[in-house]
Amino acid sequence: MGTSVTPCEIPQLAGSQSETPQCLHLSRADPLGRITGTRPVADRHWARGDAMLAKGVVLTRRGVFSDAEPLRVASESIARSGGERHRPRRDRAVKALVDLYEQWNTREPSSDRAGQLERWRKALPME
Repeated sequence: MGTSVTPCEIPQLAGSQSETPQCLHLSRADPLGRITGTRPVADRHWARGDAMLAKGVVLTRRGVFSDAEPLRVASESIARSGGERHRPRRDRAVKALVDLYEQWNTREPSSDRAGQLERWRKALPME
């Protein structure tokens, strides 16, 4: 049996871009891939954080930094709340925040963004 995450409502990237899916479901499937059940995903569930991070990546690539920022920050917060078990998710979210602030501060320099960039660089995992 496998588990997958599917949005039940796909938000458009136009308009209110920082919105996250209003509802996200975890689906369970049997060995043949047939859906055997679903359940809603809680607000602080790792799957919601992953969806927010993915949308933040798309928005960053499009240069819509102000809409990507709250999604990436929320994703990091959700991953951090999962403790050590979700350390790889948090590390990805922190790297994504560094990437966001590097790109944003290059295009639109600001002391606030430079401060955020430094903050998140300090939180990067040791490699």
